[in-house]
This record gives sequence, structure tokens and C-alpha cells, in this order.
Amino acid sequence: RRCGLVVELVVIPMLAYLCAAVVLYPVGRWWFGEPTGSPAVGNVAPDDAIDTLGIWVNTVAIAFGAAVCYVMGRRWIGTAHQPFVAGDRQYGRAVIEGAVGVLIAFALCQPTLYLTTGLIQWFRPDYVFNEHEIIEVLRDPNCSKGWLAMLWVGTVLVTPVAEELFFRGMFQTVLARFEIGRASCRERV
Repeated sequence: RRCGLVVELVVIPMLAYLCAAVVLYPVGRWWFGEPTGSPAVGNVAPDDAIDTLGIWVNTVAIAFGAAVCYVMGRRWIGTAHQPFVAGDRQYGRAVIEGAVGVLIAFALCQPTLYLTTGLIQWFRPDYVFNEHEIIEVLRDPNCSKGWLAMLWVGTVLVTPVAEELFFRGMFQTVLARFEIGRASCRERV
């Protein structure tokens, strides 16, 4: 695959994410009002309550960073015959492989989680596991349906797509290009 992307340009999507977050937070405060955290639930103290505005800002900023990754990948990595995101893959097979991978991950991750927490409880019975912040928001009865929908979309769709575009699409491609360049330099010596 052709790659005209240089290592220095890989920071642009990260800067785009940071700039979007810096701009969106005051815009969100103006649009939605002062940020309100979810009330203290479980082991979360009121001072550590989740900032729903922060979740919104983060989700939109990640989506902006993913869009920048996509545009950069189309410009500097993809070709007409092998686009940046969807190359010459067999989509039916890719969907089946992905579904099987998810099933295998569930089959391996859940027992590992139970084994790990069981071992921790066995060695330290007084240890209290805190829920993840996102789980706390999902369980909060005062959280609106719109925030919950945005949280699900951000967690299940936006963040994984952005990570794949950045790490697998851009960063890995640049690193592979760097390694190929090093290998050709060694061959010349």
C-alpha cells in the first residue's frame, strides 16, 4: 500500500481531538448550561460524580478526531484501487470473522474476569471493587434517555472506530513504512 504520510503528521488527529475538546466544552456549557454530574451512586462520592457534559464533549471530540484520521488516510495512504478504509476485502467473510472473534472474546474475557476478581477476593477479602464511572451513569435513574443514547453511541461505535482509524489505519501504517525503510537500508549495507 502506498503511504505518503510522514511520522510527524500522525499527531494531527490527536491535536484535532484536543482542539475540539477545548472548543466544545465552553460551547456545551453555553448550550446545555452548567455541567451536572450524576448523583453519588454506590461507592462514588459526590465530588467524583460523572460530568455528563464531559462525556458529550469527549464523544464529539473523538468523532472529530476520527474524521480527521479518515480524511488524512484518504489523502496520504489510500489509492483508487485500495482505499484507506475498505480495500479489496471480502465483506461477508470479514463480518463472520468479526462475529466469531467477538464470541471467542466473550468466552475468554468473562471467565478471566471472574477468576481475577475471585483471586483478589481470596487474597484480600476486605477489598471493595468500585464500579466503572460509565456503569454508574448507566445505572443512574436521573440520567436522561438522550444522554444514555449518546453514551452508548460513543462507547460502542465512535470510540472503537476512532481507535481503529488512528492506531491500525494511520499509526501502524506509518510504523510499517518506517520498518520497511529500515529493512531496505540494511540490505544496502
